[in-house]
Amino acid sequence: TAAGADAKYVTPGDVAARFAQHQPAILALLQQGLQCRAEVADMRLRSRALAAARALHKAGLAHPSSMAVALFPALFADRALRRGAGGLLCAVVKQDDAVVASCVSSGTRRAFVATMWQAPHDLDFPGAPGLARSAAEASAAFALCGRRARLRWIRALLDELRMADSEDHLGRLDPLPAPAASRTPAALPTTTPRLSPFGGARRRTTTAAPAPPAAQRLTPFGGGARRRLAPGAAGAPEVSTSAALAAM
Repeated sequence: TAAGADAKYVTPGDVAARFAQHQPAILALLQQGLQCRAEVADMRLRSRALAAARALHKAGLAHPSSMAVALFPALFADRALRRGAGGLLCAVVKQDDAVVASCVSSGTRRAFVATMWQAPHDLDFPGAPGLARSAAEASAAFALCGRRARLRWIRALLDELRMADSEDHLGRLDPLPAPAASRTPAALPTTTPRLSPFGGARRRTTTAAPAPPAAQRLTPFGGGARRRLAPGAAGAPEVSTSAALAAM
């Protein structure tokens, strides 16, 4: 029958709808293992998930906000996917930069947690090579945004920096490793040492001033004249009474 013949054919829209249904699972696999201890199997899953996410984006089936939030952790915490995640983030920005700018806050929070799990040494000092490369990939996506989207990026990052000093900052993050989670703002030192202009902490030490050298009377030939000390004076040699009478 005609109805049975039509049931055998599947339209491209049906295929796209079925393919789009897998987007949440693909984005979850893209972040697989980033918030726990690293394993080799998780790296393979993330690589395949990134390829599937790229195919979703090319087909126009990926949601820009969900894709951007999932790309930030892989961009900063996975060295193998850093370039691929950065390129896909740039492609999503070209599609809709305003939507990506609205996801910067949640994306950076997830990226921070993933970096604390996978590469905490990159956060020890700002000049870490891994962190610098990830920031360069993110800055390429930032450069593709328009003026309004750039302002939203900057405001979102400034808001996150302000919230980092608040007490409820850890409550807004996903679970952190045990050493990092135990370091609450209340446990941090409240006073900071006074820094010197050369970057080191200035130590306040009290040392006694050295005594000035005793002045010597110089002779015309360059030698120091010896001063004759009276008996009983400080530093004078002890002289007996009989020796003093004989000298007189």
